[in-house]
Amino acid sequence: MKKSLFFALFACVALAFVGCEPENDPNKLTGITVTPSELSMVPGDGARLKVTAVPTTATLDETVVITWESSDTTVATVTDKGAVTAVGYGKANITATYGEYKAICSVWVKTYFESLVFTQAVVWDIDTTGCPIDTITASDSTEYVGYLANAELWLCADGFYVNESGYLDGGELASYIAVKAPMYYAPADLNPEIGYGTQFCLGEWALAELPEDSIKAKVGAPGQLNEEEYMAYMGMAVQYYNAGDVNMFYTALLYAGADPRTGSTSITGATMNTMQFQVTESNPDGAYYSSYIPDGIVTEGMLSLNAEGISPFMCGMDYNYLKFREFENTEYWWGCNWLLNEDETQFSWGDDQVMHWGQEVVYQLGELPTAEPQEMKPMHLPVLTIDYPEVAERIKKQLQENNALRVKK
Repeated sequence: MKKSLFFALFACVALAFVGCEPENDPNKLTGITVTPSELSMVPGDGARLKVTAVPTTATLDETVVITWESSDTTVATVTDKGAVTAVGYGKANITATYGEYKAICSVWVKTYFESLVFTQAVVWDIDTTGCPIDTITASDSTEYVGYLANAELWLCADGFYVNESGYLDGGELASYIAVKAPMYYAPADLNPEIGYGTQFCLGEWALAELPEDSIKAKVGAPGQLNEEEYMAYMGMAVQYYNAGDVNMFYTALLYAGADPRTGSTSITGATMNTMQFQVTESNPDGAYYSSYIPDGIVTEGMLSLNAEGISPFMCGMDYNYLKFREFENTEYWWGCNWLLNEDETQFSWGDDQVMHWGQEVVYQLGELPTAEPQEMKPMHLPVLTIDYPEVAERIKKQLQENNALRVKK
């Protein structure tokens, strides 16, 4: 009898020890994580989240249901399988719950323009008309003969570029910032001993207001809107549209957008521009179509170019800092509250002021200089119209004549 009791007690103690986990078990579940832990999206984007055990050597019980919840379904939604869809602008937290454990993925849904990154540029043209020839001493003490000329730059958003074959390339939407700024330019014909096709002695710029009679290297004009002139042209556009005069409607938009052919000053300085790639019957190879009017103005900035472009026709950037103010173009037309009737034959005005979208968008690439950069850093950068005129002509053919449709973003 005692022997039987002893064996029974031994068996119970053994089972108790087998059923216990050591307090310091390295494989014991202590929490969960969600991968990725952060998402940056634009409306319409989707992503799949995954829950993993902490530590990674622990295992999750497949019979335990993982639940998902969004803190703001107007920004982002999530399915019971962890599939996230960006809906509207803002921030939302997606929370995964497994038993007593929770983990979060932070989702930022950005506007189209908030999501842009500018790392490459094109020096489209150099205009030396009326520019005096001068001797330029570079930061390395080399003297060049050249001009303080006017350069036209395109700061291209990532995904839009001139490819290795010399064609515009990128996605359906392509955005760039057009900047006109003074640049020291020393061409080879004035500097035969250098041997370069085109030589620059300046790679840094700032956008700032200057007195009208001054010209200063490194400083270009920030974007400015002459609201009175702009609204006058937009008013003409409405009148022509309502009268059925489509040609004059387009002409008024050209003046409102300050097309260089018009001499209009309604919009001056640095602007943001977006094009949309379309394939049409008349152009089966496709082309980039743009609006008559920029997306908005770049009010402030600084940037530095280098010769490390992703193709022979591009330039890289050491850094940039840019502020962009967008015209309201979702419910409005280029910042104007035009009300279009049901059969789309008549416009009317909702108000008489230019509307802008939200706050200024700030772009920054790299570390900004803490001291005044070298004003005369020599570098060799490609200029499309001078160094590659055939590429410039090819790109012009790729760029279709402006159309009046708003580019949808």
